[in-house]
Amino acid sequence: MNTIEKLVEEIRASLHQEIAGVDQKIDSILNHVLSTMCTGTEEDNTLTITAERQQSPFTYNFPTGPEPMRDACWYSVIPVTSGIGPLKMLLAKTDRMRRGAQRVAWVVFGHQKTTNSPTSTQICAEFTQTDDADLFSWEIPDPANPQRALKDGMSIPQRFADKTVQRTDKLYSSVKHGPTLRLVVHANEIEAMLEAGYWAAQLRNRFK
Repeated sequence: MNTIEKLVEEIRASLHQEIAGVDQKIDSILNHVLSTMCTGTEEDNTLTITAERQQSPFTYNFPTGPEPMRDACWYSVIPVTSGIGPLKMLLAKTDRMRRGAQRVAWVVFGHQKTTNSPTSTQICAEFTQTDDADLFSWEIPDPANPQRALKDGMSIPQRFADKTVQRTDKLYSSVKHGPTLRLVVHANEIEAMLEAGYWAAQLRNRFK
């Protein structure tokens, strides 16, 4: 092997080492990203939820008008490591006309301070009964634009990876085209509703 060939081989070997180093760096980054996606460590969903007391029936003034609320209960919701801080959350039931039918709705209210007044709370999430009377759904906000709803084809937040998420038109027969995505729960999934309400309140800066 002459001098030129030896030089070429040395250059080739050096380039291979550099490329291998780049590949290893890329693999390391990808493994970290995939690990984060699988474990959900980009979000801390851990909340300590404790039922506190029952709330007598009350009337709440929604933007659409007053509605009587019943079967209400107060909860203490405390983030374990992060979030907008402890909240007093109230879960209550109402009946309303939605999508051509009279439907039950569970509403999650929130308040940062200890309060005995349900009317001083803010609305965090509303779960409306679907065509399946045992199921309730809530329109998931888009994290990139919380005033808008998440739509089919958009990236679903990791916190909902193990939850039931469906298009609106799959839950309500009266909706012919409804690409917005909704979290679906049973009426007894109280923690899931409170967690959704807490996340939405944090996302929309309901409590600062």
